[in-house]
Amino acid sequence: MSIAVKLKYNYGYRWYTENGISVKGFIFNQHDDILEGAGLAAYFTDIASGVAFEQRLEAANGMFAVIIHRDDTVYFAVDRCRTFPLFFSSKDNDFSISDKSEAISAKRLSKQNVREFLYTGYVTGRDTLLEDVFQAESGSYYTFRNGVLKQSYYFQCERTKVHDVDNSNLEQNLARIMDKIGERLVRKLNGKTAVIPLSGGYDSRIIATLLKKQNYPHVITFTYGIPSSPEVATSKKVAEQLGFPWYFIEYTKTLINGFVNSDEFREYYPFASNHVSGFFTQDYFAVKYLKEHKVVPEDSVFVPGHKSNGAMHGHFVAGIDNTNVVERLVQYRYNLRKNPLGFEDKVKKEMLFSSANDNFLNWSSKEYLSKFLVNADRTYEFFGFEHLLPLWDKDFTCFVLNLKDELRDNFKLTRQVWFKYYFEPFQVPFTKKEYPFFMQKGVGVINRSKRFLYTDMNNFKYIAKMFLDDESLDIHWDSVRVNINTIQSTWYIKQLEKKFN
Repeated sequence: MSIAVKLKYNYGYRWYTENGISVKGFIFNQHDDILEGAGLAAYFTDIASGVAFEQRLEAANGMFAVIIHRDDTVYFAVDRCRTFPLFFSSKDNDFSISDKSEAISAKRLSKQNVREFLYTGYVTGRDTLLEDVFQAESGSYYTFRNGVLKQSYYFQCERTKVHDVDNSNLEQNLARIMDKIGERLVRKLNGKTAVIPLSGGYDSRIIATLLKKQNYPHVITFTYGIPSSPEVATSKKVAEQLGFPWYFIEYTKTLINGFVNSDEFREYYPFASNHVSGFFTQDYFAVKYLKEHKVVPEDSVFVPGHKSNGAMHGHFVAGIDNTNVVERLVQYRYNLRKNPLGFEDKVKKEMLFSSANDNFLNWSSKEYLSKFLVNADRTYEFFGFEHLLPLWDKDFTCFVLNLKDELRDNFKLTRQVWFKYYFEPFQVPFTKKEYPFFMQKGVGVINRSKRFLYTDMNNFKYIAKMFLDDESLDIHWDSVRVNINTIQSTWYIKQLEKKFN
């Protein structure tokens, strides 16, 4: 039996290896000390059992991946949002683990997983687009010993204990957690420039406001798209009010034209997708511009407002019960193509809890958030930047996860605290228009139509054209299918099929 550890990617964060332990990223330990590099490796030095590994992982608060190789045993894990993907393969007594899926095998595409990818933009569970390669799931840890692989979870998105204090105390408790997030963020930045992709929404705004409250001086914000986008106007007002530099990168045809065939993009998309997730072009042109025009320092850290599992998509949970949770997940998450039939059984296998809400959030966290939204940060890494995810802080995640439904749904308590303790005191309480659940689907159709016909906020129509003009791949699309992720996922699969065939 042989065991091979093959680490290939050092974009952004770099791997550190010592005495058979390889780590990437950082954590705050139970004493709130920052551990990275040698310190992070030392944190896992004395692991001698799966139980000890689980306890150490449960206490870790941060963004990390870890591999521990000792003789015929391997322990490995990724963090709660799969920040740094890991892949593994076991065949003929040979076990391989890597951060690059193709480094351990690339023999055949899985037709079944290709179909799922075309509907979701990612592959669920531990599967990948490659038949004999598997992925480490978020919040999971693995033990490979004597030829046997065991998977366990150290974190799942399950409500463990509902907060039983009154709402005023909950507000104060959450405000204290948010302040702690701001303090940790400043400590991790350690004087480096924080670069915030600032939209018109609340998630990126809270990041900017937390840094303002901490009086952190090294902050740059940016927004991209077309000048008429309402996101541009709101983000500019927020940045000006907080006193942070703000840059707008207009997505023009000149900026976008020809990128699909560039050597740079041809290096980017295999790294970003890694046979699991769709690549993102939303931030790609903006980050490329900021770097090439030296708008941001080389050691800048990008801080997007990706929100964690317990706090996400509360409005989708409304009306969910054990009779419709699988149907609802398929409806909302297998939505890149029409008629998503045949996925119910795979989704049903992940319904692990008695609560339909917990099942919905846990699946969404492991799959949609970890493999789709958080995977967008591959863009920052590719251009050489580190990134941080403050709204995946362990304390924030667990606090919001354990709120009562009426306070968690639609971010009710979180939004109250953000406005009362941050947006209003710093004079950035700009609201965005929201719709009740029963209107959201119709409004979404209208907005998509307006986006592509009148106000395509990120010029997605022209980005999509770059893919559709690749006639050698024979991609055809009707006028209804205008979702950029649908087009990009199809193009990516076409590229893989061309390569493998």
